[in-house]
Amino acid sequence: MYKNIKLLAVLLLFVVSMVPYSALADDDQGTIDNININRIEIDDFENANGEYGPFYAGERIHVKVHWNALGDNWSAFDAQITVELEDIEDETKEFTVRPGWEDTESFVINLPIDIDADTYTLAIEIEDEEGNKEVLQDIKLEVVQRKHYVEIYDVNFPFGLEVNAGQTFFTSVGVKNLGHEDEEDIKVSLTIPALGLYQRTGKFDLFTEDYVKDESNDDDDEWKDYKELFVTIPANTVSGVYDVIIKVDYDDGDESEELRYSLVVGQGTAPADDLISIDKSTQTFAQGSGAVYTVMFPENADYTVEVDGIGSWGSVIIDENEGQAYVFVSADEDATSGSYPFTVKVKAGSSIVRTFDLTANVTQFAESPVTDIKEGLQIGFAILLIILIILGIILAAKKIGKSDNYEETLMDEGETYY
Repeated sequence: MYKNIKLLAVLLLFVVSMVPYSALADDDQGTIDNININRIEIDDFENANGEYGPFYAGERIHVKVHWNALGDNWSAFDAQITVELEDIEDETKEFTVRPGWEDTESFVINLPIDIDADTYTLAIEIEDEEGNKEVLQDIKLEVVQRKHYVEIYDVNFPFGLEVNAGQTFFTSVGVKNLGHEDEEDIKVSLTIPALGLYQRTGKFDLFTEDYVKDESNDDDDEWKDYKELFVTIPANTVSGVYDVIIKVDYDDGDESEELRYSLVVGQGTAPADDLISIDKSTQTFAQGSGAVYTVMFPENADYTVEVDGIGSWGSVIIDENEGQAYVFVSADEDATSGSYPFTVKVKAGSSIVRTFDLTANVTQFAESPVTDIKEGLQIGFAILLIILIILGIILAAKKIGKSDNYEETLMDEGETYY
């Protein structure tokens, strides 16, 4: 807070001592009656001088300068104020100054977390619409290391970021104190929120790097350290991708830093058939047509589906939705009839969590069930027609035979011999 007050006082001193541009009346100057820095109001600037600091690496400084043109001899003009520290710059948009007006201009200076501890020059420039530019004054700022800052500088996963359900996930976390003060009661934690898993280290302390060097102590453990953490993935965990959060808490819990990673959990000891299934393992279809195999899995699982073994005789289209993947397999029109095996793989990230060995029976188009029924009916009808014709011939023959016998009988009965 003290450093911010001094910076505001310096800014005020420079702006108040500004020589008016040609756009201003020669015998009247603007006045700065208030400066706000990080919500602290400053209105006493008589003792603002000298070198200012300390300012801490990683700090964000908000500066608001209130100006007014309440004198009698102001003339209207447009102006712009720029604040620059090394390669860090902030500037206002062009604003208009007129007699009787007043307003507040705001600046933000973000000191990088890795900025070297040193003395830097803060430059304030004012430019009017004619391009007239003047550096009001240079301010010397002393930048030191951040007062409280523990950095996660290294994270290792001895067995990688892929693990099966039922196994233990390990990590090694390196932290170091880059702050300006010694830190007590530091904690490092590992969390997998979606699985409700959490583990943290016991509380430990770290000196500053400067303290260790001043004491001629070559033991890095005084200001940086590695901590081992592990959690066991439940055996019934659904395969998928889960967020892993590595976090360090320090400065009595008021400050923290965290990193996020993605952990792939594969099939473990839990029965996979209860989690991932397919509707059919074998289907029959003709050349030039196809069939759909439906893969089903939990909706909250982040799965992808791949198919191998179809390129030589057909093609495949995969449509993935929440909880299902539709695998449409079609045979080429010139595909040879026969049984074709292929494989469907269900993956979480790069890890295969389930594999299905499937079969497609490809037939010729003429051998489709509808064609067989039609041909059967045609043959049956032809046979029936032939039988009816034969029966008709037989009946006609019998009728002709009976007619001849009847005429012979009548002739015999009508003969008279004398």
